Amino acid sequence: MIFGIKLSHQMNKSIWFSLLVFFTLLTTQAQDISARVTVDASRIGQSNRQVFDELEKSLNEFVNSTNWTSRRLNAMEKIKANFYLSISEYENNNFKASLQIQYSRPVYDAIYQSPVLMVKDNEVSFNYTAFTPLVLNKNSLDSNLVAVFSYYIYFMLGLDSDSFAQKGGTTFYNEAQNIADLARSSNFSGWSSSSTGTSRTRFAQDILSNTYSDFRLALYEYHRLGLDMMVENAQNSKTVIAQAINRLSSIYNRDSSSTLIKMFFDAKSQEITSIFSQGPEVKTKTLKSNLVAMAPIFSNFWNTIK
Repeated sequence: MIFGIKLSHQMNKSIWFSLLVFFTLLTTQAQDISARVTVDASRIGQSNRQVFDELEKSLNEFVNSTNWTSRRLNAMEKIKANFYLSISEYENNNFKASLQIQYSRPVYDAIYQSPVLMVKDNEVSFNYTAFTPLVLNKNSLDSNLVAVFSYYIYFMLGLDSDSFAQKGGTTFYNEAQNIADLARSSNFSGWSSSSTGTSRTRFAQDILSNTYSDFRLALYEYHRLGLDMMVENAQNSKTVIAQAINRLSSIYNRDSSSTLIKMFFDAKSQEITSIFSQGPEVKTKTLKSNLVAMAPIFSNFWNTIK
């Protein structure tokens, strides 16, 4: 038992090593998606659910059937994700909604899935007519609905690849940036880099910027050198994870409002608390100080760390 995770030794190490090599050398051809998309229209009180049912069906087909990468992988290797689209307004095929995205990454030799992305986008608006196919066109903005989902999928693929190989996700972030560039000139909200709310453009720009390179390195250290090594040496892994988190403080000190830092702790707060509240002890004084500074909203969690 390590930080509350029951470890399994059923995964063949040679398979895992092959996956690591694959991510390292072929990160541009790495993953397909296995996702569930849920459309909730309960807030608007529409008795006729046909358009919403068709929307949910179309989105599930689009997300799970599109060839996001140039190589299909087996079910074990696919990225697992959940999308929750909550409709707030609907009139004449025009929709306003919020979108929650959750993605978790498998941990080596464990049944545990580590949360990597938990984000809520409150600025989703789009046009949709029932039975209209959803198709990604990388050269033009044909559908803001397609653009939003495609953007987050590529961003998610980038995070996943970064967690297996240093800066392994660059190709996918570039794809997300390309979508943001196309959409920025549209009238749809959420794309402007100067937006006071969600800015998809700023997300992509930041993670590709050298200014935030420590964020991507921390993702790799935290997951590949920390969590994945937990079964081998829990104490050393906890030390590595603490160092990865402390690395993020350099970003916070330059930009205390960093959306990437917020994104990280929204996904990781409970996991970090679990890791450092049990098992072999490591030095946590600096870690706790940095956690309280970077994510004070989770102070109740940080106070339970030994």
